[in-house]
Amino acid sequence: MEREDIPQILYQMGVGFNTERESDDFAVYLVHDFGLKIIWSLTKYDYPGNDWRVVLVYPIHKLSESREDIIWGLAEGGFFHYLRTTFPNTFNKMLAGREGEDWHRKIITKRLEKFGDKPKYEYYRELNKDGLRESSMALMSLDPGFFDFL
Repeated sequence: MEREDIPQILYQMGVGFNTERESDDFAVYLVHDFGLKIIWSLTKYDYPGNDWRVVLVYPIHKLSESREDIIWGLAEGGFFHYLRTTFPNTFNKMLAGREGEDWHRKIITKRLEKFGDKPKYEYYRELNKDGLRESSMALMSLDPGFFDFL
């Protein structure tokens, strides 16, 4: 994945960002609205933890995998709610499986992994298991915000 791909991905997702630092071998992009830092580096980089969500991207990563990692980083900050309310066509296409992606199943699967077998998530676990048997449009007609948060 090339450094120039990151701004393109962010532009396609409709999110604003700032470039904090950029050089031939290192770049940091900030997406303030969703609390995300995307770091592109030619060499292994250990980012000191703080209050930002961080996605590390290296040139050896495939574009599709890095794009998905960036979307998950955005999603943890509420990106899907933003996308549904700001760009509903894009949101619906992502859920329906645009370009081989099926975010409907990916979101639900990610939630089920997060919930695990913890009793405090019993209701949500069953709700999401039921959601796997329905289409994204059927779920949206019952609960428009079903996919808003992880």
